[in-house]
Amino acid sequence: QEKGKLGEVGVEKIAVRASWELFYLVLGALIWQVLQGSMKYVVNALMPQELQFYAPWLPFFELGEDVDIGVAAYYAPKEALKSKDGPQHFVCSVRHMDTAHPEGQRDLQLQRNTAREMWMKCKDTSIGGLVANVNCFFPRLSGSTHCKEINLSGWVSSEAAEAWSAKHSGLPGVQSQSSRGQMRTLGSMQAILKPHGEIRHQDRCSSCARLSESETLGEKAPERCRYCGKKNYGYPFF
Repeated sequence: QEKGKLGEVGVEKIAVRASWELFYLVLGALIWQVLQGSMKYVVNALMPQELQFYAPWLPFFELGEDVDIGVAAYYAPKEALKSKDGPQHFVCSVRHMDTAHPEGQRDLQLQRNTAREMWMKCKDTSIGGLVANVNCFFPRLSGSTHCKEINLSGWVSSEAAEAWSAKHSGLPGVQSQSSRGQMRTLGSMQAILKPHGEIRHQDRCSSCARLSESETLGEKAPERCRYCGKKNYGYPFF
């Protein structure tokens, strides 16, 4: 290939090379599954509940120095997953903290504890109204000493969000007044968002992978594919 003679190589040799590379890929994935599964079980058994070890199920290639890698968590009440009504009110909050500052690690620990407490409160369905909540955390941002957290929650209405906030002293991802005053390096922004029109809900067939959506805006996509009749995956609104 370096001499520009790849075209002279026999097809059977290229096929054998590709087969070996595929074999190495599958073997490496199997070894990784065994190792990370065992390590995760042992480490999580020794660590406290608030601190858990996680590893992707499949190794991935180096994405580059400019790519920030983080973790994300998604929660939706069972009632919301089955609901045919989409969210009409969104709350988005973004926070940065300087981990290089003398108070940075303390701020980070306080923020993660606050996020965990609020995440546990999301399971309270006595009031209702929460469609789903997504929390993303980036421990390092390239070119800086900051970490970043993004939280996005969807609600059936602004009234439902206000009722939930009144009971739990704040919305998911929104910093309380008490903890905000204790942090030295925290910078935060909050935005209230509303859809400009009806939400187009889309699903996908689990058999033929065709896109499935309702003919009427604002309605949930049908449970079965109109082309092959197989069940769709059942994607929620949010």
